[in-house]
Amino acid sequence: MNPTLVLSFLRQRLTSPMRLVLLGLSFFSSLGVVAVTRQLGTLEGASAWFALILAAGAIGQEVSSGVLTLTFARPVSRASYVFSRWAGAGGFAAALGLVQIAAGLMSIVARGGTMPGVPDLAALAIECVLLAFTAAAVMIMLSSLLNGLGDVGVWAIGSTVAAFTGAIAQAQQWTVLARVAEEVGLVLLPKLHVGWIFGAGDPQVLALVSVLSTLTASLAVAVWVVNRKELSYAAG
Repeated sequence: MNPTLVLSFLRQRLTSPMRLVLLGLSFFSSLGVVAVTRQLGTLEGASAWFALILAAGAIGQEVSSGVLTLTFARPVSRASYVFSRWAGAGGFAAALGLVQIAAGLMSIVARGGTMPGVPDLAALAIECVLLAFTAAAVMIMLSSLLNGLGDVGVWAIGSTVAAFTGAIAQAQQWTVLARVAEEVGLVLLPKLHVGWIFGAGDPQVLALVSVLSTLTASLAVAVWVVNRKELSYAAG
């Protein structure tokens, strides 16, 4: 991972008006719900959306513009390039999610609501960080496979098809198809509950392993694809 690449990536992301608008809408709309319901549970998974917004086009746009070729002309390893983009998107999304949780907590206290217990806050914070980095890895993988903002299109179509197919499969009681659709949806938009670590609810070890596997596999694919892209440029 290259700190310079991380900082330049974040600078690029945060100077995009459209991304800032999308981040702002996602951030404040969720806080508005918290203010009304006085429940932090509405913030579950919010960091994943931040990561998707930040990581969209992270590699694909640079392939389309030719910047990737110039980047690799410098002494930068392909793995470092991929990990830097992932760390930038995931890290900032996680930080934004934690800030959102803190703001939501202050809103609840200010409105006279009941402050959540430390275990609940810890579980929400852990979920925030894990989902941010996992969602960022998924979008980085898609961006490595598709030029421009093709990753956004594939993600949107895949999520819609998975949700639609899952609903039909459940209505028709097609168990296997419903399960497949659910797994595809969870890969594209990871979800996780770790309250059981602190004694709340039944253990969901499989769900945790699934999230970590998705993160690892996505990064591995992204590195492999970017390595192939570099080789093809050299061959040309």
